Amino acid sequence: MKLHPIPPDRMRYGAPMGRTSYGFDHTGRLYVSRVPLDSGGYDPGGAYFGHSLPLYGASDTPVGDTPNSTAFATVRAKNRAEAVRKFRELFPNSKIRG
Repeated sequence: MKLHPIPPDRMRYGAPMGRTSYGFDHTGRLYVSRVPLDSGGYDPGGAYFGHSLPLYGASDTPVGDTPNSTAFATVRAKNRAEAVRKFRELFPNSKIRG
């Protein structure tokens, strides 16, 4: 999942933690994928998540959090099935393939 870099104006007060979730009333399809983290705990777009359980992202665009996205969230989960269950709770009206 490609992620939109965090705009510099959102980092004015230090490094952000994670990414902002939005669009919980979305009614369309959501794409779910595992978000790769580097050895320092940063995603490909530079947001810091640290390390613990695997990180998964759900977005209405197949490439993740972009300027055109209307729904996006991340969750920590043991596996994809658990992540899908969590996303179904966050986005109850969306279509998410398990």
